[in-house]
Amino acid sequence: MRLALLLALISGTPALAVYQCGATQDTCPCGANNPYPCCDNGGNCTWYAWHNACCSLDVALPSWGNAKQWTGNARANASYAVQGAPVTNSVSCRDIGTYGHVGFVSALNGGGRIQVQEQSCWGNYGASSTNYASTYFTGGFITRAGQVACSPGDSQSRSCGNCGTQARGCGNDGAWGGWGACSSEGVCAPGSEEEQACGDCGVSKRSCSASCQWNDFAACESAPEAVADAGTCTTGKSGACGAGARRCELGVFICEQVATPAPETCDGVDNDCDGLTDGPGVCVVMLSAPPTTEPETTRVSMQTVGCSSVGAWPALWLVLLLGRRRR
Repeated sequence: MRLALLLALISGTPALAVYQCGATQDTCPCGANNPYPCCDNGGNCTWYAWHNACCSLDVALPSWGNAKQWTGNARANASYAVQGAPVTNSVSCRDIGTYGHVGFVSALNGGGRIQVQEQSCWGNYGASSTNYASTYFTGGFITRAGQVACSPGDSQSRSCGNCGTQARGCGNDGAWGGWGACSSEGVCAPGSEEEQACGDCGVSKRSCSASCQWNDFAACESAPEAVADAGTCTTGKSGACGAGARRCELGVFICEQVATPAPETCDGVDNDCDGLTDGPGVCVVMLSAPPTTEPETTRVSMQTVGCSSVGAWPALWLVLLLGRRRR
C-alpha cells in the first residue's frame, strides 16, 4: 500500500479523492477534490499543502507531482507566482532531495524564521506546526498571481495635506496596509494668502511658501476701502486752500489740498490763500442818497467810489459836508 502511494506521489498521477489524512478532514469547498494520496502514517506533505491552499486561499491547486516539482510547475502556470521571500498564506517549497518537501506558511516569526503547517510521509504522524529557517525552503514560496503586492517589511510614503507625509507598510501576507495619519504638516497651503491691518488705513499681506511656511508680511499698503471713502479734512492753510480730502497713502491718512490759490474776488473768501479776505482794492461800494424834496442844488448824488488805500468812507463824509455848507 505504501509503495503504491509513493509511486502516485512521485509520478503525480491523480489518485482517487482522499477526504481525510490522519486527523485532518478535507471539508473546505474550493471547487475540486484533493488529488494527492495520504500515506500509511496518516500524513503527506503534498496532500496537506493542497488542503491548506484550498481552505486559506479558496484555490484548487493543480496536480503538480511530488513536492520537488511544485516550484517549476508553478512558474510555468500564469495563475501562480513564486516569491523569493516568504509571505503568509503561501506554499513553502524545498526542491532538493529525492522528493522535496512542501508546507504552508502560517506566520513570519522574525529573524528569518517562519511557521509552517505540514505533514510528512516519513516518520511524523499527522499534521504539525514547525518553526523553520526560511532558507530551508530552497524552491521559494508559491502564491496566486497578484496575491503579493510587496515584500513584508517594506514601506511606502506619500505627500499629504500641507507638505506632510503619510506612510504604509507591507504586511506579512505581502499586501499593503492602510495609509497612516498625515504627519509633519506645515502651517499653511502653498500659494495661500492672509492679511492684517496696519497703520491708519492700510493692510499688509503675506503668502505661503512651497514648503508650507508663511513668508514675512509685506510693506503696509492702502486698503481699497480706505481709498474709496476717506472723507474730508482741513489742510491748515489759509482761505480756500484750507479745504482738503483725506487720502490713504501707504496705510497712513494724509490731507490733500483740493483747491489752488486763485485771483481774489469780492466774495468774502480768501481766494488767493494769503490770509486776507477780499484784500485791498478788490471790493466796490455802491452808495445812493434816498429821495428828497430839497432843491436840486442841495441834493447829493453819490456815485460809485472805488476803494483806495484810505478807504471809501472819508470821501463820503467830505461830500456830505460840502452839501451842508451850500445850504
